[in-house]
Amino acid sequence: MKPRTKAQAKEDAGLVQITRELWVEELITLTEVPTVWEVYGDRKVAFLLDLTTSALKYEDSAGKSLSMAAIIKNKVHANTF
Repeated sequence: MKPRTKAQAKEDAGLVQITRELWVEELITLTEVPTVWEVYGDRKVAFLLDLTTSALKYEDSAGKSLSMAAIIKNKVHANTF
């Protein structure tokens, strides 16, 4: 029997792999950009921002799709006091 890998042990522990080196306890799916992002200080979480069903167009003035960073930054700065 093959020994378990570190990745298998993390999967068995219920962790979700985000990148080769980053594992989180929970992956939270959002369908709209929040104006305030909740902080989970007691556990590691990642957010999946799925805008595929959004009625809004996330494009620049030339019609090119905005990067996810630009979408989030624009939403946060639009709601800053």
